[in-house]
Amino acid sequence: MTIELWCLVAAALWTIVLNYTPLIGRMLAQGTMPGAKWSFGNRAESPPGAPWIQRADRAQRNHLENLPIFIALVIAIQMSGHRDASTALACEIFVAARVAHSIIYMIGIVLLRTLVYWTSLGAMAWLFIKLF
Repeated sequence: MTIELWCLVAAALWTIVLNYTPLIGRMLAQGTMPGAKWSFGNRAESPPGAPWIQRADRAQRNHLENLPIFIALVIAIQMSGHRDASTALACEIFVAARVAHSIIYMIGIVLLRTLVYWTSLGAMAWLFIKLF
């Protein structure tokens, strides 16, 4: 399997982590029994949580908004035969930047979060450029 495809798998695994981080944070914030009751219910309303939990929600949504673009670009690179060392590096940078972005977002470091976000966009732009 190519590095690009391994990066796709890594991005998918990171998505799983991001999907459950806000949920686990809310459960722990409520305590064991109230948190378990909420998590097994309909969750019509989310309990108020610490600011990092709200940022984790936004980090997850941001990741989910960028993931389909990355998937499409990796598949296009693979199928077109335009992959090379630079596309492998761009995929590695994308995954590292997305992981860093999520963690920095949850911590709340605004400027660094933005820089890392633009790094991930740059990696995707490189993949797009390599298609031509």
